[in-house]
Amino acid sequence: MSRVKKKHIDLRCLNSTPDYIKEMLRLGVPPGMFLTSMDEDIPNLERAACEEVYEGQHNACIVLGRDRPASLGSGNGGNGGTACGAIDIVVGRLGCLSAASGGFGPFKRNIKCGDGAVLTGPNFAADSARIYLTQRGDVDRYFALKRSKNIPRTRDHSAVAIKSDHTRIIGRESVRIYAGKGEFEGLGVAGELNSQGGEIGTKGKIELCASHHSADLQPAVLGENLKKTLKHIYGELRELIGAVDALYTIQRQMYSYLGTHFHSGGGVGVIVTGPDPVLLTKSYAALAKSIIGNFDTRIKIIDNYIHEINSTGVGNSSANLPGNHDIVSQSVFLT
Repeated sequence: MSRVKKKHIDLRCLNSTPDYIKEMLRLGVPPGMFLTSMDEDIPNLERAACEEVYEGQHNACIVLGRDRPASLGSGNGGNGGTACGAIDIVVGRLGCLSAASGGFGPFKRNIKCGDGAVLTGPNFAADSARIYLTQRGDVDRYFALKRSKNIPRTRDHSAVAIKSDHTRIIGRESVRIYAGKGEFEGLGVAGELNSQGGEIGTKGKIELCASHHSADLQPAVLGENLKKTLKHIYGELRELIGAVDALYTIQRQMYSYLGTHFHSGGGVGVIVTGPDPVLLTKSYAALAKSIIGNFDTRIKIIDNYIHEINSTGVGNSSANLPGNHDIVSQSVFLT
C-alpha cells in the first residue's frame, strides 16, 4: 500500500509573530502596543446572583444566567421565571455611548460602583456587538424589531440573535438559512415541536429587512416560476409580431396587384387601359414600405428569441443552460 505524499506546510501561512516584534516586546513597548496590557475606561456589569460571568480585561465577556435584556428586573429571568436560561456574549458594553461622547463621563449619573465607574446591565441598543441565546424570551421586543404580520410572535420562545455594525455569516462551501421543522423520524404525526413543546403549525417564514418598514414587505419572486411567465410573454410577443408580419405580407401582395392592375374596356376590338400613374407610384412606394416592414418584424422576432435566451436560458428547470444575462441566480435559491 503506497503512502500518500503530504505537502510541506508553509510556515509563513501560520501568522506567527515576526522575530523583530518579539525583540521589541522583549525591550519594552508602550502599553497596548502589540497586544500588551493597557488601562481602558470600561463600564462594570451589574451582575445578577444567578449569573456566572467570564470577563476579559478589555470590555469582552460571556454571561451564563437567565433571560434578561436590561436591568435585574427585566425579561423572564427578572420576573422570576423558570426554564429561561440564557447566554449573553458581548464585546464593547455601552460602546456606542462611549464612542459618541469620547468616554463614559456624561453617563456617570447612572448607577455607580464604589470606585465611581459606570454600572450597567445588558443594553441591546448601545452595546457594540452581541450574540444572545435565550431558552424563553421575547427577542423581537428586546431588539426593538417592528412586529411583522408574516411571522409568529417571539414572546416566550427560544431565540438566537446576532447584532453588530456589520454581521457576516460565512460558509466555505455553502450557507443555508432554513425556517421550518426538521424531518426527524419517530416524532409522531406532529413531528418536531417548538421549544415550549407546542406544535409548529405554520410553514416557516423568512424575512429579509433593510429597515423597520415591515408593512412594505413583499413576497420574494420564485425564479423558475418567473421564467415560465416570461417565456409565455415572449411567446405571446412573437405571435403578435408574427401577426404584424403577416399583415405586411398581405399588404405587399395587395400593393403589387394594384401596381400592375389593368382594365379591359368595351368597343371595337379589345381595349386595355394601363395602370393609373398616380396609383402606380403610390402602390410601389407603399410596397417598398411593406417590404421594409416585413424585414423589420422578422428581425424583431429574432431579437425576441435572443433576448429570451439571454434572460431565461435554454431548456427547463431540470436541465437549463443559463443565459448571458440570466435573471435567475445560480447561487441563491428560495422556496
